[in-house]
Amino acid sequence: MRAPSRFQGLVGIALLVSLGLPAASSADPTGVFIPVLINIYKNAGITEAQAKDAIKEANKIFKRLNACITLVPVKTFTDVTGGDAEQDGKVDWGNQEYNKWTEYGRKELEKPANVPNMKGIKLSFAAEPQKGKSNPGWAFHGQPVAVVKNRGTKELTGSTIAHEVGHIMTIKDHDDTDRKNLMAPSEESNNGPAFRETDPSKLTLTQAQIDEICKNRYVRGKCSTQFQQAFPAEKDPQQWAAKTDDHNDSTGAFAYSDLAGLTLTSLNDGVTTLDGELTLRGTFTGTVNNHYSLAINADNNAGTGFAYKGFTGMEYAVEMSVTGTAGNYVAQGLIRNLSTNAVTPMAQQPLIDDSTIIGDTNDPSGVGVPMEQLLFHVDKNLVGMNSIGAHFVPMGLVSEESSTIVDTDSLEFNLQRWLDDPTLTTSGNGVPVAGQPYAFTIAGLNANDTYSLYLNDVLVASGMLSGTGSAGGSFVWPSGLPADAQFLYAQDSTGEFAYSITCPEPASAALFAIVSAAGLAARSAARRRSCTPAARRS
Repeated sequence: MRAPSRFQGLVGIALLVSLGLPAASSADPTGVFIPVLINIYKNAGITEAQAKDAIKEANKIFKRLNACITLVPVKTFTDVTGGDAEQDGKVDWGNQEYNKWTEYGRKELEKPANVPNMKGIKLSFAAEPQKGKSNPGWAFHGQPVAVVKNRGTKELTGSTIAHEVGHIMTIKDHDDTDRKNLMAPSEESNNGPAFRETDPSKLTLTQAQIDEICKNRYVRGKCSTQFQQAFPAEKDPQQWAAKTDDHNDSTGAFAYSDLAGLTLTSLNDGVTTLDGELTLRGTFTGTVNNHYSLAINADNNAGTGFAYKGFTGMEYAVEMSVTGTAGNYVAQGLIRNLSTNAVTPMAQQPLIDDSTIIGDTNDPSGVGVPMEQLLFHVDKNLVGMNSIGAHFVPMGLVSEESSTIVDTDSLEFNLQRWLDDPTLTTSGNGVPVAGQPYAFTIAGLNANDTYSLYLNDVLVASGMLSGTGSAGGSFVWPSGLPADAQFLYAQDSTGEFAYSITCPEPASAALFAIVSAAGLAARSAARRRSCTPAARRS
């Protein structure tokens, strides 16, 4: 998208100020669409239809609690055995089989044939999420994989799905004081005072928990935001990359030297921060002197740049170190310009966090050995990435014990992630009227395929896509459904989907109608800049 000229921007801003319009706000109506890859393991005792019904129940909980997210199933696999050594659908915690299930799930998400957008979460249905225990589900805090079981009804199973997605979206601790809180454990035992309310219509989240879910929206979801009142929502200009490294492939002596995975997120349109989440296979213990580096080929040209720790064509490097002993560990980070060797300390030093496996139970055996994480933030201006001149930026990831390289991996950061997504546009001001046609336009889905359009998981329209993957139409807005931010997505037979939200009634439609096109462009850009990815857990 081309930014408005300086003159246009000034004209637009002058108009906005003279009209007394509200300042740009990160509270703009937003919908977060999280693709879900479903794995039904052997002996799980649930059908694809039942699994999807349970996901719909989880969505109802999130919608009622204004938690800003909805889960969109994109593909289902049955009789799965990946990561399951005994192929019995039971996760053996005794040999840390949960690591294999998580690694398998993360890698499946990174295959375009499985998830066209290569983003989202893996939801695995098991016979026993914790072998020999009644624990109905678990997830690693902040990791994109959850394992649950069929609890007999779609409502109870959906409750556990919503609970585990809360952990994926970085709500860490159970609420053991309020049994109506979604993050309370679901089963009663002698080890805790609370077990979760079984009626999903009574479940709650605190505002802090909702904020935690929403501030991590760019890590797992694809977002649509109404940046301008009285005008339809737009795709957030997301930039993104993720890579899962092989388990136990490090040649080092320590588990925390073994790379588990890296996720990078940012936004285009004036956002200068690149947010990173580096996950390691173990926790820091004893005396630590480790280094982790991210080499960056900013111009995507292997013929330029410099060699760096086994990678070629690199212009910059993000270098982080963790040192200390006996639980007192310090993380430090800097940016190195490889052409001059000049270094700049990170404005905010990396944060050491953990990614604990948390079961939907208050049995202490339902909490596993955590993985370590480094959360970091990089100024894109310092690494040549604050433009969309290149579509992909190749990167190399390195783990070192002292100065010895023990594990490496590579990935590509997509500077135009949002442009690769299909588009769903609503007409006019995007505000629905009960009983009246609500028009939409689809672009970028699978050519000559069928599509289905869903409003909050309810099918409202279907049809054929053109040779370019486009379609248009309308549906009658249901009476009784509020004219506010509702989830709307159109999906083709591959699982790919276009996404948007419907828009609330503006404060004064007449007021906005007189704003110039130049002013709207300036306003839209300003609002995008206000929606920077939050500093996660920092």
